[in-house]
Amino acid sequence: MKKIVFLMCMVFIAIPAFAQIGIIWQVDEGYLNQYLGSANMDDDPNEELVYFDSSYRIVILDGVSGLIEWDSGDWYLIRIAGYNTGYGNNYGFSPFCDGNNDGIKEITFGGMQNSGDPYQEFLVGITGTGIDDEPYNSNANTRPLLSQNYPNPFNPNTTIEYQLKKAGYIELKIYNVKGQLVDTLVKDNQNTGNYSVIWDAKGISSGVYFYQISVDGKATETKKAINLK
Repeated sequence: MKKIVFLMCMVFIAIPAFAQIGIIWQVDEGYLNQYLGSANMDDDPNEELVYFDSSYRIVILDGVSGLIEWDSGDWYLIRIAGYNTGYGNNYGFSPFCDGNNDGIKEITFGGMQNSGDPYQEFLVGITGTGIDDEPYNSNANTRPLLSQNYPNPFNPNTTIEYQLKKAGYIELKIYNVKGQLVDTLVKDNQNTGNYSVIWDAKGISSGVYFYQISVDGKATETKKAINLK
């Protein structure tokens, strides 16, 4: 008698994990029309995303929150290193370099800070790199100084301090990692001086948050706070 052996094969089908597919954050402004690349430009582990917008402005976004960390404002005739964007040519070279050898990249570009100024080359990094636009920016000495919140991590309250070198309409807002507004701590005209505000995060879930200060509607600096319960 012949034995008939049935070989049962179990077929495993690899099902792709879609957990990572979804909108993490989105930028409402539609002017970010040319993506220049990404690089770690500050002292956190996340890369920043750099765009050149339709108003010939460089915009640096936080790669986690999507919040604007820096922009070139009303500077004139900006030419991105390796891109020459103003003439519609893209040569494909990276505009990023580590100019001060600290392991964090900066972006290089040329332009005029004000109309009629001499054309200069700029090397711009985000807070923590040791290089920023302050040596070239005539308005740098009027920018508010935003301190790191303390304690950090915190539960449930933390203190945020900032110094104003120029009077203006100040807004201090809290965002989550999706770039959604969570809380507004300050929304008022304020004079020069030192300020302190407490963020009461009771009822707000644990996680990473970003607090951003703006003067007269222009964001100037963003820092990260961790709510740990």
